[in-house]
Amino acid sequence: MEELTHKQMQKMILFSCERINGDKEEINKINVFPVPDQDTGTNLAETLNGVKEVLLNKEFSNFEELGETALEGALIAAQGNTGIIYTGFLVGFFDGIKAEPKINTKDLAIAFEQGFKRAKDSIQNPKKGTILDVMEAFSLEFSLASEKSKNIVKNFEKALKKAHKALLETKERMPLLKKADVVDAGGLGFLMILETYYDTLVESDMVFAKKPRKKLIVTKRLVQILSNRYEVVALMRDISLSEGEMYKKLEDLGDCLDIIMVKNRVKIHIHTDDPYIVRDIIRTFGEEEAMRIEDMAREIVGEESVIKNKIGIVIDESSGLNEKNIQYYKIESIPYKIDWNGIDKLKGDTIAKKLKLAKEKGFDFMPEVSEIDPNFFKEAFEKQLKRFDSVLCITSSNTYFNAYNSAVKGREMLKKGKEKVCIYDSGSIGAGQAIVILKAIDLISEQKSIKTVLEELKALKIRNVGVINAPFIKKHSKKLKKTIVKNRYVLIQANKEFTLKETLREEECVDRIIRRIRKDLKSNKKSLAVIMHNDNLAKARELKDKLKPLNTLVSFINFVDPVMSLKMGYKGLMISYIKL
Repeated sequence: MEELTHKQMQKMILFSCERINGDKEEINKINVFPVPDQDTGTNLAETLNGVKEVLLNKEFSNFEELGETALEGALIAAQGNTGIIYTGFLVGFFDGIKAEPKINTKDLAIAFEQGFKRAKDSIQNPKKGTILDVMEAFSLEFSLASEKSKNIVKNFEKALKKAHKALLETKERMPLLKKADVVDAGGLGFLMILETYYDTLVESDMVFAKKPRKKLIVTKRLVQILSNRYEVVALMRDISLSEGEMYKKLEDLGDCLDIIMVKNRVKIHIHTDDPYIVRDIIRTFGEEEAMRIEDMAREIVGEESVIKNKIGIVIDESSGLNEKNIQYYKIESIPYKIDWNGIDKLKGDTIAKKLKLAKEKGFDFMPEVSEIDPNFFKEAFEKQLKRFDSVLCITSSNTYFNAYNSAVKGREMLKKGKEKVCIYDSGSIGAGQAIVILKAIDLISEQKSIKTVLEELKALKIRNVGVINAPFIKKHSKKLKKTIVKNRYVLIQANKEFTLKETLREEECVDRIIRRIRKDLKSNKKSLAVIMHNDNLAKARELKDKLKPLNTLVSFINFVDPVMSLKMGYKGLMISYIKL
């Protein structure tokens, strides 16, 4: 075989997913480095499962398309040191391949070399006697063999033998492994991946996988003192720093620091004794997609390691909270019913564009938002009470759509567990409500009691400033409606009500918002903000960039929900923030 196609590579990767899932316990048993939590095989399997999910039954035209998709799955799913390092390998591997449907042995050699280098670069302090030894040995031998032969299979077989030897030698290169009388678990996992690649190439029934090994596992209970108890794994996007800058901000807060960046997203892994400090620093890097904190001391003794929340959250749809946060934190979000009066039938792929067209066509009637039926709150409370010890419901300001009153009625309808449900009126809507929910998530994650959570939420001072262009709001004054109809925008402050501040042109929107809040933000050491827009992403990003010098961390930018779309109108823009 002198050429490898992208379809064969896809098959190799998918088969390696099956192999690791089947043999993950073999890997787990010998996991003593960096901590003896026996989860290296599980973490590698979870990472590969993410890759499998995006590759299975998909078709690609070349290696570039295959690589982009595989990396998307790996980055989202990557867990633990080994998962992050393997993701780093994939980044370098696919970066080293041209956008071609097939490659030769020299191309493949470059890919493996780049994969090793990228994996090594993702680690804070690379050590001998780890997965990197196996990667390096395979890469060097494959490269040497490729200079002499065009046969990919023969070169692969030679490199595999070197990789196997390197794995056996990890025990001699790291005192901890020698003491435990085991090889490196991550190295074993990567060797299994390489073996499966080879077996797939020769289309045999697991030639290498079924070969008897030299004894790799010796049952020996190893006691280690954890220098850092907690593991923090985060997925962030729209990153404002380089990998080096992120390393500098985190390197003194723990060990086992791995950072891998793919385009505008980054996966971060660190062991620390200050998980919430680390969490808050990581959030300054960009927008959070996912954050997980594990107690490794509990994991070592076989207890549940992920710090589980005891309080479930219920919200109404108008918060516009990021969908990934809703799913990750198992939040129940209740939608509103809207009578669109025909506007939803207009052309346009978003509500914002339909509103713009309605305005142009001279629609003089507005969509109507109905109160949420208390039964929906009741059902959400019942669902969360099955998952959590208690429930916190955070509603939009009752002034807008009577959500707080509906939630209270829903609680009264419960046959049991009423005393376990607390309802809090955020006093805000949209981005302001989202800020309250984000703060509640943090407090709950820190295992605060529901009483303490409520006390801290009540102490929040939220400021909401935005620009609207909405002709369908009953409570707008005639003057305001007239201004909007002329295609001018209105700067508002929003809490229990929208308060008119000034009129402005579209191109002035961001600068006027900044002018309105600059003094307040400069007086803060640090602020947390959420930005929402109605089909106005460019201006939302411009606003985010102009907030950076004002010590303001933007948690996320999001397209508004349908209810807020009505409030803000086409191209509307809003920022809400609190002092940290």
